This record gives sequence, structure tokens and C-alpha cells, in this order.
Amino acid sequence: DIATTNRQQNTPNLAHLPPTRIDTIAVRGRVGSKVLRTLPVQRRSDREGRTFSRRAETELSSGVKLRVDDWRGYLEAVVEFSIPRLLTGSNRHGASLFEAHEVIAGVYEEVSECVDWQCYPEDLELMRLDLLRDFQARKDEARLLLMGLACIPASRARTATETANGSAAIQTLYRKTERWLARLYDRSGVCDEGGEVTTLRYELQLRSPA
Repeated sequence: DIATTNRQQNTPNLAHLPPTRIDTIAVRGRVGSKVLRTLPVQRRSDREGRTFSRRAETELSSGVKLRVDDWRGYLEAVVEFSIPRLLTGSNRHGASLFEAHEVIAGVYEEVSECVDWQCYPEDLELMRLDLLRDFQARKDEARLLLMGLACIPASRARTATETANGSAAIQTLYRKTERWLARLYDRSGVCDEGGEVTTLRYELQLRSPA
């Protein structure tokens, strides 16, 4: 039989690549009604004035974003934050899986001052996960790489690009679907290695279905 595609199922050798790291994460868990007494609540009503959903949002001093809603029929809190920013004040470098577990446990305790959790930290549902991988490259090669990749069509994802201010050079390349968003961008000026070297960051943002 002749294969209908030239794709191979060989497992890639990733030993020589830098490790995948974590940046932003969002988790959801069930909470009690205490939060409705401590946070300003937005109520949505139908034409007859009957309340059918409630929602509250705030940002904690640490930078953690907290949202509470009942769109599933019961109150849940969604907590979103950048793990490396909470650890070091910057997302220059991503966090490890071990660090992520530690930070989530700490955020759970912090948020418990605003909400009365009805679940344990290990029961929180993962809603968003941003995975990072950084590469160093010559600045001229990085620009050519972004331009070349932008010209390759993606049959199952939408493609978008952003250019640097005052330049036609591509700064960020996006691939998007309903379940994930991938971007590859030049971090010159943010994480500049000096000289002719720059950092390219690949960021994969996964939503709960993925």
C-alpha cells in the first residue's frame, strides 16, 4: 500500500533543545457565597428583571487576577497569574513545573482571604496554560526566520503578524485556533543579549479543551 502522506511518526529527539517552561496559568474552582459579600458584583438580568448570572472581578496587590461567576450554575472562582512574575517580578525566564505547583498553592492561600474555597488546590481545574521555549539567534537570522515562517501557509490555523514600530520587519508571528494560540516573537529590547544576538520566544497558549 502507498501511504497518502509523507508524514513520519518518528519520535523527535528533543534532548538538545532548551526545556519548556511555564508563564501564565489560570485555574478554576468552586467557592461559597461569601465572595458575593466581599466583592462588587455585576448582575445580569433578563427583560423581566430576573437575575440569571452574577460576576465579580478584582486584582490582588500581588497582580493575581480574580474573577467569580456562576455561569455553570454555581459559584466558581477563576484565578489567573504569571508564575515567574510572582516568583521574580519578571517573566524574563519561565518557571518549572515544580515551581508552578508551589506558586499555585501559595495563590490558593492568598485568594482564600477573598473567597471560601469549596475544593482543594489539587482539585482546581486548569483553564489556561502558557508554555515557553526560548532560543538565541543572530538578529539578522531571527528576522529572516520570522519572515520565512510567515510565508508558510497553515491549513488548520489562522496566521497574523505584527511589525516593529517604524519598520517593515516582522516582530511577532501568530498562529491561532479556537483551542490554542501560538506566537513566535523577537524579544530585542526586552531580553537583549547584546551585540548581534537576540532571544526568540515561542509561546503556546493552551485553553482548557487542549
